[in-house]
Amino acid sequence: RRVLFRSQWSYVGLPLRPGLEDATFMHSAIAEWLRTTRRSAPTLLVLGVTPELCKLQLSSGSRVIAVDKSADMIRSIWPGRLRTRDEVICADWRRLPLAASSIDLTLADGSLSALAYPLEYSVVFSELQRLLRPQGRCVIRCYVQPDIRETPDEVFADLFRGRIGNFHVLKWRLAMALQSDAEGGVAVRSVWRTLQVAWKDLDLLAERFAWPIAEVLTIEAYRHVDTRYSFPTLAQYREFFTAAGFAVTQLATPSYELGERCPTFVLEPLSSGPS
Repeated sequence: RRVLFRSQWSYVGLPLRPGLEDATFMHSAIAEWLRTTRRSAPTLLVLGVTPELCKLQLSSGSRVIAVDKSADMIRSIWPGRLRTRDEVICADWRRLPLAASSIDLTLADGSLSALAYPLEYSVVFSELQRLLRPQGRCVIRCYVQPDIRETPDEVFADLFRGRIGNFHVLKWRLAMALQSDAEGGVAVRSVWRTLQVAWKDLDLLAERFAWPIAEVLTIEAYRHVDTRYSFPTLAQYREFFTAAGFAVTQLATPSYELGERCPTFVLEPLSSGPS
């Protein structure tokens, strides 16, 4: 079961969806790939249906294939076919129904955190190795656990000091604080439960920090969800990408709040393949 629902997507903001800096960097990474490969019409795979990725301005003849296993998410937020050959597929990223060597670029926004680390990460990256054409690349924004993990009490202390700028930052800091390790991840419902203990009255929370109540109420979607999110550290991500057969060629860190935990990696397959 997915956490986001149609009525809530418009109330989700940074850092849970990409900002202008993220989209600009992804666009520049695509443009740089076009220059270096001298290709003009790439086929892009998007892991998920994030509108900001599916709607990127691309060169004439380009194609976007968006893949998400949730039909509800596809119906809710996929922006539709912007180019003649664009399409959306309801499928599991671990078993992508696409031909080998059919993809030039893979884009993803926070997608890896919806997977179990490291096993499901490995399965997905084996698929990407299969799908990418020579000189292919992946451009992926990731959610990163800081090297020194916060405690929920530290997060709430910052909240009371006015050091948390929006409700989505609070949700994500709590999620990371509740994760003991990336392998175990964090149960989505535990984020709702922890907030309920601290703030039973969500209207009061919204009023106290001048946050739109519609944004605060997005936490209700977490209430009965068994999904677990995973947040590896930056070092764990780097180690994983290398083991999966990819080199990190660029790393962009946005300037918005919590941006240091939302870097975008540009990855190129190593010629030797995964170890």
